[in-house]
Amino acid sequence: MVSEITPPIGLKALLMDALKAPFFPRSVFSRLSCHRSICYRTVVPFLVIIGIVWIHIHSFLLFRDPIWSDASRWILYTLLFAAFPVVVWFGVSLFLKRVFWIFSVDLPLRFFEVAVFNFVIVWAMLPLFDIPHLFLPILLLSFPFFGTHPFHFSLIIAAVAISLEFFVFLRVWLRARVLWALLASLAVLPFAKIVLEDLGFLVEEFVWRSGWIRGKYDDSVFGFIVAVPLQASLIVWRGLEVGWSRAKIASAVFLLSAASFGIGFATLRNVTPIFPGYATDSGFLDSSDGVSKTEDFVFEDSVVFPFDPLLEPIGELRCIVQFLEGTHRAEKKRGSPKARCDFAPGPDVGEGEYAFKGDTWEELEGEARMVTRWKDPELLRMLTPRNNDVRIHVETAPGDRAVFSGVWIDWTPLGNGRTP
Repeated sequence: MVSEITPPIGLKALLMDALKAPFFPRSVFSRLSCHRSICYRTVVPFLVIIGIVWIHIHSFLLFRDPIWSDASRWILYTLLFAAFPVVVWFGVSLFLKRVFWIFSVDLPLRFFEVAVFNFVIVWAMLPLFDIPHLFLPILLLSFPFFGTHPFHFSLIIAAVAISLEFFVFLRVWLRARVLWALLASLAVLPFAKIVLEDLGFLVEEFVWRSGWIRGKYDDSVFGFIVAVPLQASLIVWRGLEVGWSRAKIASAVFLLSAASFGIGFATLRNVTPIFPGYATDSGFLDSSDGVSKTEDFVFEDSVVFPFDPLLEPIGELRCIVQFLEGTHRAEKKRGSPKARCDFAPGPDVGEGEYAFKGDTWEELEGEARMVTRWKDPELLRMLTPRNNDVRIHVETAPGDRAVFSGVWIDWTPLGNGRTP
C-alpha cells in the first residue's frame, strides 16, 4: 500500500516526462501514478506563464499586427491565453475521467491531470515549429461556413504528436480497441480547434450576419464572453470532483464571470472595426511552380449594411483589399500579379452577375492596399441591405505569389460633403 505522505509530483518531474512523451509515449504513460498528487502551487502558475509567452511568440511569428500594437488588444489576448492552458488542462482531464468511468475504469482526477499535462506541453512548444514562417508564407485554406484559416507548420507537429500520445494513452490504460482508439485520437485536434479556439469566431460570425453589430470586431472579444459558461461549468465540475464546498465553488464562478464579462464588454466598447462592412479574411494564390494561375475568391452573402441603402443613399462605395508582404512579382516589368474587386448586390442577382465590376486592374508588389471605388448614382441605387456578394479576381504569372488578408466594403453616405 502506498503511503498517503508520498510527496506530490513536482513541476520538474512533470516536465521531464512531458518532453519524453512524444518520443517514448508507451514508457511515459505506463508509469503514470494513480496515487501521487500534484503540486498545483507551481504547476498552475507555470501554465499561466506558458500561455502568456505562447501568444506573444505566436503573434510575432504569424500575425500581421502583433498583439502589443494596441493596448486593449494586448490586455485581452494576454488574459485569454493566461487562462487557456489551465482551462484546457482541467477540462480535458475531467472529460477523460468520465470517459473512463463509462468503461468501468475508475481512476482519481489527478491521474488524468498528469496525463493531460503531456498534451498541453506539446501545445506550448508549437511556436518553435513556426519559426520557418519568418521566411516562408503561411498556407491559407478556405472552408464552407468556417471561413479562411491559416495552416502552418506547427499544426502538422500537433497533429502527429498529440494524436500519437492520446492513442498510446488509450491503448495502455483503457485497453480500447485499436480502431476506436485511433478514431478518438484523430478527433482530438479538430474538436479542440472548433470548440476551444474558433468558438469566438463562430459566435462573432453569427451576430454579424444577423445584423446585431455594425461590422467586424475582434473575434476574441466574443470568445472571451462566450467562454464564461464553459469555464464556469468546468469550475463547478472540478469543484464537485475534488470536494470543494458550495461557497468556494460559487465564489470562484462569480469572480470568473464578473471578470470575464467586465473585460469582454469593456473591450467591445473600445475595439471598433477599421471598416464597417467586413467581408472575409484572406486568400492565397501561388505560381512559384512556374505555372500561371487565375482564381476567383467568392464570398457569398458576406456584406451586411446596417441600413437600407434605398432609404439612406450612398454617395460612394469602396472595396478595400489588404495585400500582404508575401505578395511577390517574379519580374519587375510585367503586368502581374494583379487583382480586381467585383461586387454583386442583393439576393436575386444571378450567379456570376456582378453589377459592380472593378474597372481597373491593380498590379501588386509586396504589402499594399487595393481600393476600388464606385460613384455612379444609378449603380448605387441597386444596393440592398443584405445578401451581397464580393469577388476578388486574382491572376499570377509564373513565379508570382499573391496573398491578401482582409477584404472590406466601405461607404460614404450621400450628401455629407465628403463625396462629389
